[in-house]
Amino acid sequence: MVVASVARPAAVLWRWVRRILVVLLITAAQVALVLAAAVVVAAPATAVAVALATSVIVALAWTWLRARTRRDIRHRFALAGAALAVATVMTLLVVLPSAPVPVTAPPGALHLRDGTFLAMRTVEADAPSNAAPVVAVHGGPGVPWTAREREVLARLATDRDVVTYDQIGTGASARLDDPAGYTFERAVRDLEAVVDATGAARVTLLGHSWGAQVAVGYAVRHPERVDRLVFLTPGAVPWDGVALPPGAPQSRLSPGAQAALYALALQPRNLFTYTLTVLDPGVAHRFMPDAEADARYRELYLAAAAGLVCDGHEVPDAPERLGYYANHGPGVEPGHPTGVTGSSLGRLAEHPVLILRPECDYLDAGIADEYARELPRTRVTDVADSGHSLLEEQPDVVIAAIRDLLGEEAPAAASGTG
Repeated sequence: MVVASVARPAAVLWRWVRRILVVLLITAAQVALVLAAAVVVAAPATAVAVALATSVIVALAWTWLRARTRRDIRHRFALAGAALAVATVMTLLVVLPSAPVPVTAPPGALHLRDGTFLAMRTVEADAPSNAAPVVAVHGGPGVPWTAREREVLARLATDRDVVTYDQIGTGASARLDDPAGYTFERAVRDLEAVVDATGAARVTLLGHSWGAQVAVGYAVRHPERVDRLVFLTPGAVPWDGVALPPGAPQSRLSPGAQAALYALALQPRNLFTYTLTVLDPGVAHRFMPDAEADARYRELYLAAAAGLVCDGHEVPDAPERLGYYANHGPGVEPGHPTGVTGSSLGRLAEHPVLILRPECDYLDAGIADEYARELPRTRVTDVADSGHSLLEEQPDVVIAAIRDLLGEEAPAAASGTG
């Protein structure tokens, strides 16, 4: 009797564990069916309906085959129905699309020919001069300048205008209906529009991380429009046809912080959208519009932000409205055509180049050396006690180094775009 009284609670517990596992298994199967259906069916509602209907038919058929010879068939169908109902609710919480939120053009936006716009901000020079304006290109992709970074860059506006802008799909700029439009080529063409909008014959391009890659892509096409180049912890040289290696700021996180980041990334809706983004970004965009996707990307960015600074430094806040689909776009672009080759880089042989390489960066220190080998007038300056967010950590050092470069002799005028 004692043994029976102990075994019974254990049996009941195990029965409920099995039921919970069944519900989780059905939920996983339904989500997988939605993923499969979404790639084939354009409308999210139709894909969800097809997937759920399929799961119900399969589950009820399986229950009937297992229970048709038993007397408790009604009981088993009731249990199957309850499991399906709970699993369906859980699945809908993961896959149902959120409502899109339109983005309106802010004051001073640069309107482009395709009907989109770029948020563009100009800090005018303290005193009029003929100095080439600075056009600053942020990193990411999809990570606009923080308010603090823009404040630091504005300190360069003593004798020249300083222009910052949010790349397409990022910050206060427009979002594209089709994420396939976020490409390296698009980033360069938009930079062309920004440079033209300054009205200046030549500009100094300042690129941070991914922004340095975009700046190079522009410069090799329009060397005559570039006065000099400043690269803050640049991404790898964007060689034509070579896949751009992804950055990994999480590599500098502690094991506990890495575990927290991955736990956030593996939340069901995050994982669902990321998987769908890999399969088809356009379909993912229909299930998770920009407003929700950008907000979730910001959460992930904040969880990895400690990897952007030296150990013990204050972690800067994330920029507002990061661009999730803008971040993934160039990463899925086949072949990554950039126009950057050994020959095209030769057009920049006379241009002064400054590269600031932070001590605690997660990017390979050899990247700066590769730029220096290809661009003869490059000066690589190591910035101590700073990580990838060097404008936040060492603003005085950065501004002083850039001012030194701006005081150098200007390069000879280049002709043609080659």
